[in-house]
Parts: sequence; C-alpha cells; structure tokens
Amino acid sequence: TTILLSDERTEFWLLAITTVKNNYFVLGEGVGQANEVIKKYVLENGDEREGYNGYDLHNQYLRHYVEMGLLGISSLFLLVYTLLKNVKSCKTHIVFITISITIMFILSFATESLLIRLKGIVFFSAISSLLLVTRTTEKAPRTSC
Repeated sequence: TTILLSDERTEFWLLAITTVKNNYFVLGEGVGQANEVIKKYVLENGDEREGYNGYDLHNQYLRHYVEMGLLGISSLFLLVYTLLKNVKSCKTHIVFITISITIMFILSFATESLLIRLKGIVFFSAISSLLLVTRTTEKAPRTSC
C-alpha cells in the first residue's frame, strides 16, 4: 500500500474524491473539467513532482465520476457490464476471450484514463463491438450452449 500511495498515478485521487464529495456524490463538474480541477489545484498549491506538467487522474472511473457524477460512473459500469452480460457457462474460446478482454479493460480503467484519447476510444469501441458481434453470431442454433 505504501508504494501505491506514493505512485504518481494516484497523486490526485484524493482531490478527485474530495471534489465528488463537494458535489454531494451526484453532480459532476462537467465533461472535460477533471483536468481543470487538477490544474487549479496545482496552480494554487504547487506540484512537488519535478518536471511533470500533466493534469490527469490516471483513473477512468474517478474521471467519469468527477466529470459526470453518478450518471457518468453508471454509464462506465454499464459499458463494462454489457461486455459480460451474455457470457454463459459454456467453455468456448469466445467466452474466454470476452472475459479476458473485459478484465483487461477493468484493470486499465483503474490505472489510466483510456477513454479521453481518441486511440483509447477507437480501441475500446472496436474491440467491444467485435466481441458483441461475435457473441451474436455465436448464439446461432448450431452451438451447444
């Protein structure tokens, strides 16, 4: 836990949680405003890290929560849930791939704001769409699941 608390990626997580508390956990600051909250904090209090000039939470869950409140975090959980909702107990390669990629997204969202950059959005959209289309074709009557 000591390493996690001193990691640069977690530097502004407490600030994000405080910002969400100030909004009574419901409202967000607005889309794209998480960076502004951090920037304002850094300008007022300084940044102890040398040579670092980025303003990112490095956490997609917190970013959605700060920017869009409960609606934002709910939508992010719905995106992840959608990938897993039709997984059945049958042991096909599609189920394994779907679970593996979903776990990858869950973990990457905890360490990076993947959905604020175009390449992250394209990657997530392409992979999740491919999984959903594959799952739809897998439901054909010829499968045993």
